[in-house]
Amino acid sequence: MDKPNYNLKFLPLFENDLLEITDYITNTLKNPPAAHRLVDDIELAIVKRLIKCLSALRPIHQQKEENILTTKSM
Repeated sequence: MDKPNYNLKFLPLFENDLLEITDYITNTLKNPPAAHRLVDDIELAIVKRLIKCLSALRPIHQQKEENILTTKSM
């Protein structure tokens, strides 16, 4: 049996907040490496959470697909 294929999409609110935070760290604090580490740490935390709890997640069905977490079975 093939494993399901998952497609992760982020809410625009998350993307905007992360962009503002990384811009602040990069431009105001003048610390681009810290901004990159933050993004790397967030990505790693998301992946770890998904691996650990994937079976507990259910797809959310909304009209605007670009704003949701969706799943597709292969």
